[in-house]
Amino acid sequence: MKKVAILLVAITVLFLMAACGGDSTDEPTPTDSPTPTPTITEEATPSPTPEPTQEASPTPQPTSGNSVEAVLADKLSKLVLAYAEVNGEWQGFKGPNANSLTTLKRGSAYWIYSTEEIMPEASGFLMALNEGWQEAGPIAWMAEDATSITALQADKDSILFVIGFDNVSKKFTAYMSPSVSPMMNIMPGDYYCTFAGNPPAPQESCQTR
Repeated sequence: MKKVAILLVAITVLFLMAACGGDSTDEPTPTDSPTPTPTITEEATPSPTPEPTQEASPTPQPTSGNSVEAVLADKLSKLVLAYAEVNGEWQGFKGPNANSLTTLKRGSAYWIYSTEEIMPEASGFLMALNEGWQEAGPIAWMAEDATSITALQADKDSILFVIGFDNVSKKFTAYMSPSVSPMMNIMPGDYYCTFAGNPPAPQESCQTR
């Protein structure tokens, strides 16, 4: 009986070991291979098409037929000033019959062009001015000698032109206010004036071209 019992125990142990061994065998888990990251190829950014550069308009130059010299050729040698008001802007041209008036001299007489009737702030002129060239004739500067641009600065918007005469050079002298732009052309249809002639009394002349 003992042998039979031992044999049964042994068979039972073997049976259990066989059963457990079969259950403990794990099937291999397949290793997940990493999915390769696709390489992104950057597309080349197209270069922007350059926009056409707008060239600045060239500064208009006087044409030979419209230049002051061409239009006034017949009186150029005796021209002291040419001037006009174009689109509300005063323009002036000093002719070859005039040197620059740089100094107002005490006791010297001057022709003055004013845009209005005023009593000038320039202390050397002691009389009221009419509009245009002074009909009463030359007006004397009665203060001490003074630089014209400085003495007439306060009246630069009303006293546009001052003309004198240099006894040494025997030529006229002319001052143009800083408010006056250079005159380069006289276009067809422009209304313009000139101050021209020989000493002692040059004359104003106005016309439409």
